[in-house]
Amino acid sequence: MDRESFTTILGRLHIDAVPILNTNYVWIIRHADHEGAYLLDPGDAAPLKRHLTQNNLALKQIIMTHSHWDHINGLDEMLRWKKVDVIGPECSVIPQVTTPVAEGSRFQLWNNVEVQVLHTPGHLPEHLCYYLPNGNQPVVFSGDIIFSAGCGRIFNGTHAELYNSLQRLNALPSHTQVCCSHDYIMDNLEFAKHVEPDNPYYQERIKSVILRKRMGKAAIPTSIQAERLINPFLRCGEKSIQQSVKRFSQESNHPLGIPTNDLEVFTLLRDWKNQF
Repeated sequence: MDRESFTTILGRLHIDAVPILNTNYVWIIRHADHEGAYLLDPGDAAPLKRHLTQNNLALKQIIMTHSHWDHINGLDEMLRWKKVDVIGPECSVIPQVTTPVAEGSRFQLWNNVEVQVLHTPGHLPEHLCYYLPNGNQPVVFSGDIIFSAGCGRIFNGTHAELYNSLQRLNALPSHTQVCCSHDYIMDNLEFAKHVEPDNPYYQERIKSVILRKRMGKAAIPTSIQAERLINPFLRCGEKSIQQSVKRFSQESNHPLGIPTNDLEVFTLLRDWKNQF
């Protein structure tokens, strides 16, 4: 079944997810009390222009997380369609950024919705996540750092950087909604179930995801609390994960050897997922 756009309502924020390319979702942020919309990472312009036009939404700004092609390829076309400010990391691959932001930066949407910028390297050095406290309904736009039941690959970074970036997201309030850029949950859950077969939450989550997929719906957003239960990359301190990773290290004769701390568990786990 073809993927469809859908909307998540968090208080006065209405967040549209528009499918693009093969696996990406672009998040478009609207507000019940204000006109216009903000969008993140336009990897393909045509479906985004169509969504904005059909919903009579004026584009206010574009927000970038990082420089991979599937996040930036539609940026020039969007700017030809509507010249707006581009917020994002200072990065030579995204010269279209007009307002560079970095760790600790803050800005506002509609002059009253605060956005906090988190520098989250590991996938790429410049990667940023955007956290909106949004009263008591927080949301984070996590790009390619965390996915439901998984995490991004390391392209130009280190295991330590990606581990620390995930820990930063894990420290957010448990009810924070996580708007990631891809829905890889079925593949991720297969790996998670393989690593931690006795975790009862995996089968429960698989059943709910299958139902959603049959209806053409995505399994995102997720939440920090949900990921603490089903995401092995946030569970490196659990004995069940540690024992499974230890077996993998022994059976694969991994050069890291037997892990002695959570970072080494994470390193082996990420390498294991690459081979899975």
